[in-house]
Amino acid sequence: PFTGQDMMNAYPGQIKLLPGTFETLQDDPNLRRGLFDAVTLFSVSEHLSDPRLVLKGIFSILSPKQLFRFSHHNYYGYSGHHEHPKVPDQFDRNNSRHWLVASWAHLDPES
Repeated sequence: PFTGQDMMNAYPGQIKLLPGTFETLQDDPNLRRGLFDAVTLFSVSEHLSDPRLVLKGIFSILSPKQLFRFSHHNYYGYSGHHEHPKVPDQFDRNNSRHWLVASWAHLDPES
């Protein structure tokens, strides 16, 4: 895994980290409407505390005909967690950790 700072260091002058939210960065010139050709959001929506607010922010900076590419990692699906097994074929009935995922325990915050 790489941090935003790692990515900026790897691509100097090509990537700019803007820590904050759309609300706290609303006057930042780097988030002007129409500045981007595309906005992407890949498999992070399950980590957002308010996905609706993020989507609203994304659409506030996009102009007509600009691209928004979105991929949602379905937390309620079998692979909707960050544990193993990732697919049913990898399930081992003798592995107690696999049962935690197969029983959907990853959906219960109390488990």
